Amino acid sequence: EGKTEGLKEGKLEGLKEGKIEGLKEGKLEGLKEGKLEGLKEGKIEGLKEGKLEGIISVAKEMLKRNISVEDISGCTGLSKDEIVKLL
Repeated sequence: EGKTEGLKEGKLEGLKEGKIEGLKEGKLEGLKEGKLEGLKEGKIEGLKEGKLEGIISVAKEMLKRNISVEDISGCTGLSKDEIVKLL
């Protein structure tokens, strides 16, 4: 009977420790994946913003050179309304 009781207690203790260890590992893995995903999304968003800033800069320079709004729109992909707002 003592042996059986010891096995039960040992099994319960092992399950408890295994569960705690599994949760820790799962949490760490989740944090790693979340951090990588966030960095990836941030990089993509930054590139998009940088590209748009460059396009706007070119459009402003074209306006300074009296290039038509239609031509600027055709070259940059910006809408006519977006270009007019730069004036």
